[in-house]
Amino acid sequence: MRLILKTIAILAPLTSLVGTSIAQTPIQVESTLLKIIEIVRVPAQESGILESVNVREGTVVEKGQLLAKIGSREIELALIKAKADYLISKREAANDISVRFIKKSTEVAKTELKRSEDSNAEVENSIPAIEIDRLRLLVEEKILEMEQALEKLEIAKLIAELKQADLRIVEEKLMKHQIISPISGMVVQLFQRTGEWIQQSSPVVEIVRIDRLRAEGFVQNADALHIKENSKVTVLVQIEGQDSIEVEGYIVFIDPVVDPVNRQVRVWAEIENIGRKLRPGLRATMQIYRE
Repeated sequence: MRLILKTIAILAPLTSLVGTSIAQTPIQVESTLLKIIEIVRVPAQESGILESVNVREGTVVEKGQLLAKIGSREIELALIKAKADYLISKREAANDISVRFIKKSTEVAKTELKRSEDSNAEVENSIPAIEIDRLRLLVEEKILEMEQALEKLEIAKLIAELKQADLRIVEEKLMKHQIISPISGMVVQLFQRTGEWIQQSSPVVEIVRIDRLRAEGFVQNADALHIKENSKVTVLVQIEGQDSIEVEGYIVFIDPVVDPVNRQVRVWAEIENIGRKLRPGLRATMQIYRE
């Protein structure tokens, strides 16, 4: 009995060490496939003739780069008119000369009325009552003219805002004649060429993202329980005739469905394609570090 207890006492720490070792051992995914993360067919937002195509198959482009341009002479002329209309309305909205003039006229009318009233206060009926009434009416008229001038100025400001909105609409329409790359990547296909007519929403260029790739593989369900999103991974790619390439990444997807036949779970990680040495379709080995 003592011998059994002694044996258990010896094996207990060894079992603990084995468990710790297993927990720290990365999960090996032998059959890992590198895939494309993002592929985009960039459409035309307007119909027209392709005036220029600035890329070809194999061109590496950056996000926001001009890929092609649809003829836009009519829109450019509309833009010139919209700018002129906006500038005119902007100047009218800033022109307060009439307001300042009426303000000054009102002050003069009020001063003249006060002098007449003061004169009558000193010498009764020195200024006829009908003249006093005329001056009071003149002051009221000037006050109303001031209100009307201020109202016209406010309307002019609103018209300027409206013209500015019209200008932005034309600018936006002109921008739609430029086909811009929505992502950084490589052009892999051109659907249209310079001089061809293109319909709105028709694809012009196909771009594949190449700066990041997806490393996809399958793990046993028991191992999947130890993997979480953002778990670190190391991907080793063997390329015939070249040195192996090792890159790091992290898990971004763990399939919630277990394959009923082999009890495996699909997972994939994202990795940096440094120097663009890796290509979609290559096989690799992935090590996933347990959480």
